[in-house]
Amino acid sequence: MWKTRDGGRRWSEISPDLTRKTWDVPENVGKYRGSDEARPEQRGVIYAIAPSPADERTIWAGTDDGLIHVTRDGGKTWRDVTPAGMGPWAKVSIMDASHFDAQTAYAAINTLRLDDLRPHIYRTHDGGKTWFHAVNGLPDGGIVNVVREDPRRKGLLYAGTEQAVYVSFDDGDSWQPLRLNMPATSIRDLAVKDSDLIAATHGRGFWILDDVEPLRQDFVGAPVKLLRLQQAWRVRWNQNTDTPLPPDEPTGKNPPDGAIRSPMSRAGWCGDSPARIAQGPSATRGTSRAGGSGPRRSSPPRRACTGSSGTCTGRRRRRWSPSIPSPPFPTTRRASRAGRGRCPASTP
Repeated sequence: MWKTRDGGRRWSEISPDLTRKTWDVPENVGKYRGSDEARPEQRGVIYAIAPSPADERTIWAGTDDGLIHVTRDGGKTWRDVTPAGMGPWAKVSIMDASHFDAQTAYAAINTLRLDDLRPHIYRTHDGGKTWFHAVNGLPDGGIVNVVREDPRRKGLLYAGTEQAVYVSFDDGDSWQPLRLNMPATSIRDLAVKDSDLIAATHGRGFWILDDVEPLRQDFVGAPVKLLRLQQAWRVRWNQNTDTPLPPDEPTGKNPPDGAIRSPMSRAGWCGDSPARIAQGPSATRGTSRAGGSGPRRSSPPRRACTGSSGTCTGRRRRRWSPSIPSPPFPTTRRASRAGRGRCPASTP
């Protein structure tokens, strides 16, 4: 591993060779195990690097021949903390160091070259002394390429397999699918930017899940809860007409304008359930209804109906464009006799 402090002009080595010196040829090589091509050699590479956001001296490194090392002093000394059972030809695809604890890290292990199609995610809370195999809820046949921790909520994890994206709310103890409208495709990397989750796929381009704020919040106890809104910006649109993109230019659909509010109900609802919003100190209220018109009509709610009675449960998502008065423009006054024209009046 190498380090630069001047944008790549000069580099300094901060680790020895962290790959395997020798190894046993895996069984799945079959009749070619004794061939020259399968003869053990030190030819691995450092495939994953995870600097700790919680401690600048802590760096995790994973190799494509199944080793994990960690340094606590910026690279002066390294310690082999490979989980038990990880053998040669297992690739440490991506590692992610926790944003909240320097002793915590996550590793996604790709075992395709071993003909092992099962998912493998490892988690440590003690600096690599012990590891937990965190795959409960992930289906067999879904090799894991990436695992990422949410930078704002501790214990919220995202994983990408060869088929879909998954989410865990309990630090990897259990997983749930987060595929939604994505095609079944190989997820090669994930990134969290502010309140958006970005997925890099193999052959299907980039996908963005807008507004993961509801995933960061607990819904415990209260029968109805208004989830915290994603940060929204009030801007004045450019009035110039842009040149339209060519019809064959790949483009995505932008999220809707305004602030997205998400009321959540444990008991369920249906029909014209009003949602009221209080604005500012004057408490001016606006009402929107799912089935009628109102001062601020929002988009139809996203809700799941189950059962013959049509009982609705879960979360509604509405777009809210708040009517906030425009900022005042500076007033003008006559210039002095020595000046000409008019100039803006100074504000106290």
